[in-house]
Parts: sequence; structure tokens; C-alpha cells
Amino acid sequence: MYVPTFASLVGDEDEFFTEYFGRSPLLRRGALTGPPEELLSVADLDECLHEEALRTQYLRLVKRGDLIHEGTYTQPLRVQRKYIPDRVVPERVYEHFRSGASVVWHSMNHFRPNLRALNAMLAQRFATRSDSLAFLTPAGQQGFVIHHDPNDTFVIHLHGKKRWRVWPTAQVTRPDGRSYKVGEEYRAEHLGEPLLDVTLEPGDVLYLPNGTPHVAAAENTVSLHLTVTVTPRTWPELLRSTVAATLPIDAEHRGFPHLAEETWDEQAAALKDQIELLVDRLRAIDPRTEVARLTAEGRDAEGTAAEHRFASAAAVDKTDAATAVRAARADFSFTPSADGDRVGVRFGGKTVAMPRPVADALRSRAAGTVVPAGQFVPTVAPEDSVRAVKTLARLGAVALVP
Repeated sequence: MYVPTFASLVGDEDEFFTEYFGRSPLLRRGALTGPPEELLSVADLDECLHEEALRTQYLRLVKRGDLIHEGTYTQPLRVQRKYIPDRVVPERVYEHFRSGASVVWHSMNHFRPNLRALNAMLAQRFATRSDSLAFLTPAGQQGFVIHHDPNDTFVIHLHGKKRWRVWPTAQVTRPDGRSYKVGEEYRAEHLGEPLLDVTLEPGDVLYLPNGTPHVAAAENTVSLHLTVTVTPRTWPELLRSTVAATLPIDAEHRGFPHLAEETWDEQAAALKDQIELLVDRLRAIDPRTEVARLTAEGRDAEGTAAEHRFASAAAVDKTDAATAVRAARADFSFTPSADGDRVGVRFGGKTVAMPRPVADALRSRAAGTVVPAGQFVPTVAPEDSVRAVKTLARLGAVALVP
């Protein structure tokens, strides 16, 4: 199973984040170190198309910027007494493709394990969600007009040849002074000369920052490329998360203010107090700790992982005293019970009551520290430590180390 490395996509990592990330396009010829067809091939798309219940959430057809109505390539289907109104019909898709339509597969990482692994790797690097889209274009055809995307993209070319014209990453305005919106068609005369006018071949990678105008057309062969997206969070988005995590939620400050014209003076004074409380709490934040939390929040967002939960659950059964384990990368909080024998441990949105020795061991094991399962809980016998590790692993508080 071929999965490109981060270095094959960006080259020198320091140079990428200093010179190109969010600033400028980057073209890397022959960047892939493995066979492009092993990442995704035209034949693989035939197999995906023939999924019995493929729906239009995953596939759309487009021709020179115009979406083809989904009713022309779908029909209803019943599966297990469930009605599916928009099942994709492969032969109708082929007909549109033969007439010049490009086929776009959304979230190809839902179908291909190697693409899930690729997106999981990028989600870790950028601390945000990542997805993969496949674009299959007939020879000599163009799917989309000049446009820009609302995210950073890595174009990974896999089959045939495709000409790309790319303009500088900058806010281009229309003649009326308004900025172009995502999905709005650019006029070439407003853009000037392209920064890049290149033909991509299998193995080439093109990085396009958010907001980079571009257009692409297949040359004299069928063209296939992946568009792998990442959507880094802006400072306003990160600050909203920080404020949300810092807002007073204790009973003393919660309250339900009555907002009406006759209460404006009263509630204005109350709002001032709430703002001052929030500012005090924000000032008390350790910035480094908060950056670490924001990073973990982005990496743990839904859809960013390529975890094998069933396989992991089965592997837990084989845990013995020598099995290497570590505490999960999670925000743990600990609340002792009244009798002191058990501790409420909160992580991953749930709270679990644990014996004090187990909770103390979990608290003392910094995430990333690897120990044998028989020694994870040092104050009990090895066999009891192994039993505790198995339970913690099934709860997601401990991870087995391959």
C-alpha cells in the first residue's frame, strides 16, 4: 500500500513552511517516490463507480464549469428495505464521460485505505482535517473554469497529462471593486499573466494555497489527479476556540439573563462583569499550553484519523506483561470520590470511575512514555497491571505500541 511521505509532497519542510505555506504555489516535478498508479489508478475508479449504492454525495459530473444535473445519471434503489433516491448508475456516468464531462469523486479517503492514511498524516502535520478528491477528465477537456478553492490543496498527478495555469496567491478584485468569492468565475483579463503555465505528468505535485486562482485542462490523454485538501485554522478561528474553552461555565457565573429594552442597563452591567471575568481567565492562560491544546484539538477532529479500531480491540486480547503501552494522548482530569478509594477520570467526553492505583498510574504516565503492560500500574502485581491495561485500552485511555 503506497502512501506518499510529507517530504515527497513539500520537499524541505522548513523551506515549505517559511516560503510557500499560505503564501505561494509550489511545483515539485517527479515528487512521488512510489508508482503513481499504486496511490490511485483509473482502474480503481471503475471499481469505486460500481459500488452498488454509490450516491451523489460522493460523485458529481462537471463540464467547463457547469454541473450536470444528477438526475441524468442516477436512479432510485432499495437496499434492506431502505429507499435510496439517488443511486449512481455507472453506464450513465460513462456516457457523460464519453461526451466530455469530468468525473469528480469526493472523499476518496472513504474508499481507499492508503488515502485515509495520507489524510491522517496531513491532519497530524497541519492540525486540521484533510480530505482527498479525485478528478478524472477526458482527453482534451476542461472540467472547471478559472476559480480558487477555500483551502490549501496538494495536486498529485497520477495519469495522463494536464495543463495547469496558476496565478499568484493574492486577493484579486473585480472591476466593480468587490473581491471574488469561492466558486465565482474569474475573468482572465483581470488576472494578467499566470505565475505558472505547466503541464503536469504522473508523479508531479503542485501545492496551491487557499485563494490561488487556477484552471486546468487535460491534453491529448485521459487525465487523473488527486486534490488533497487541508484547511488550516485562522487566528480568529483559533481564538474562538480558546475563548470557548475559557468561558465561565460554573453555576455561579452561568445564569440566564433576561434581554429586553427595559433590562438593558442591568444586563449591560452584568455583561461588563462577565467580560472582565473572561479577560482575567484569558490572561491566566499559559500560551504554550493552549497552543498544545489547539494542536491536539485539530488533530483529533472527526474524520482526521485512519485508526483501525476493530483490529486494535482484537490486539488488546493478546496483551501480556511485556506488551509495550503508553497513555493515550488525551486531556485527562481526575476527581477523587468521597471515600477516596476510587477516582473519576474524565477523557474523550466520558467519565470513568477507576481504582485509585490505576488512576494514579494514568496520571503519572506522561503521554508518549512507553512502559511494559506489567509495569504500567507499579503498585500492583504484574498480572493485575496487565488486566488494568486491557481495560484502559478498551476504554481508549491507553494505547498499545506496535
